[in-house]
Amino acid sequence: MLPFIPRKVARASKSMSGAGSPSQPRRVDDRALTSVRHAASAEEQAIDVKGKGKATDIVALAEDIHTIISLALSDHAIWADSHLRSRIVNGSDGYIPLQFLLSHSAVLSTLDPSPTEAAIVKVIRAQNSDLLDVRVLVSAPSRAAWYGKESGRGQLGGYEVRRQDWAEVLQCTQQLTEDDWAARSIYIENIPSQYRTTAAIARFIHSLVSSPNVSMQIVQNIWLPPHAQDKPGERPKCKGFALIILSSTEHADGLARHWPWNIRRTDLHNVAATHEAQEAVKFGFRIIPRGHWDKLKEEYLAYRETLLDALACAEQVAEQTTQVHVVEEPAEPRFAASDLPTTDLSSPYPQGCLVFVRNIHTETNKTTLRALFSQAVTESDVPDAGVDYVDFSKGMDTCYLRLASARYTRLLTAFFTAHPTAQSSGLDTTGVAPSAGTNLKPITLEVVEGMREELYWNKVPEKVRRQAVEKAMTTADIQPQQAGHGRTAASDSAEGKRKRKRRRRGE
Repeated sequence: MLPFIPRKVARASKSMSGAGSPSQPRRVDDRALTSVRHAASAEEQAIDVKGKGKATDIVALAEDIHTIISLALSDHAIWADSHLRSRIVNGSDGYIPLQFLLSHSAVLSTLDPSPTEAAIVKVIRAQNSDLLDVRVLVSAPSRAAWYGKESGRGQLGGYEVRRQDWAEVLQCTQQLTEDDWAARSIYIENIPSQYRTTAAIARFIHSLVSSPNVSMQIVQNIWLPPHAQDKPGERPKCKGFALIILSSTEHADGLARHWPWNIRRTDLHNVAATHEAQEAVKFGFRIIPRGHWDKLKEEYLAYRETLLDALACAEQVAEQTTQVHVVEEPAEPRFAASDLPTTDLSSPYPQGCLVFVRNIHTETNKTTLRALFSQAVTESDVPDAGVDYVDFSKGMDTCYLRLASARYTRLLTAFFTAHPTAQSSGLDTTGVAPSAGTNLKPITLEVVEGMREELYWNKVPEKVRRQAVEKAMTTADIQPQQAGHGRTAASDSAEGKRKRKRRRRGE
């Protein structure tokens, strides 16, 4: 009869007897492999965080990741970045570490939050494209060589990525110059609001190309011009315009021809009837070649310097006039009808009726501004008819004035030139004379003409523009009075009326 042996003792003895067997290391390896699989699956599921599990949002995020990776390895990116090009040349079969691309490429910083390597690899494999190729190294080198000294813990895998046509790309980019890329560049404006990210702009431009079966690599680079008020080092945000570099001059010329700059498209003639094209027509999307945009930029900078010089001279004149106690009133200006811009029913907008105003109080409002500028033009029957609309945003020290006719524009600018006026507070409707001991700057007015006037009115709805044209035609023949002399005339007439009343009482 065999003796009774408890199970626990039997298992313990079995494990003790098998301590030197090769099965124990295998059990440890299985546990490590299981933990690695769980960590990798957790990283792969990071793509599902955005969108709260919705399939459409997951697909959109995957498309964004694939588009941004394609831009980071585009022909222009390889041509412009010598470090990236050196990595490809010295790499094995054109492969480069994916972590290097994530930390080095500026376009990848537009993805927020930044995806993990496993998520990117999953997206590239799911897209099944002929552009990119990824692989995983079984034996990864040291983390210092791959990830640098500041590498975080818990990042798994030695992933590498490459362009499948990397050898052809290196050979072709050696023959390209900066002028070649400039010829393929375009400036786009009035981008629909739902496509104002780097990845969305690339897909939007791709959808507008009428060529069938065109590669996603048609967009080589997207540059968002920074705003003057952006902080140093801050990532620029899309404000409705961007500079795009395309893969060929044919695509650049075709897009500029289908979406002209000076003529607003109102239908989908000769354009594929896609949802993106319909949105482009709705928002007034237009394109101009890079060369023409550079010329307009030079003209704008020269005009800006002229305005700054004129503003500096006006401030010096204002400081000199404030020190003089006796100021001679200028003669009332007489404007001939031939000197004023004419507006008829065929005009796209009222000519000469737009004024840009600087140095207003930042805490003011539209009602106060209307009263402030309406004092320069007075009419007996219809008060405040000279100022048609005040285009002002809270917190700004500038605004636009839409006047009823070009005659009001001349009288308004002449009045504020002859009478330097500043706003002492946000509710100041009369204005004060700026003095040398205060920080008040005189209000300056600039008549907007030419291309700037056309660009402004193009953003105004058609119905509002038509009403402004009709109002400019009806008020063109009215002879308004100037406020500088209107104040004196109004006060003299009021005194005369009071004197006549006193004489009647005496009688």
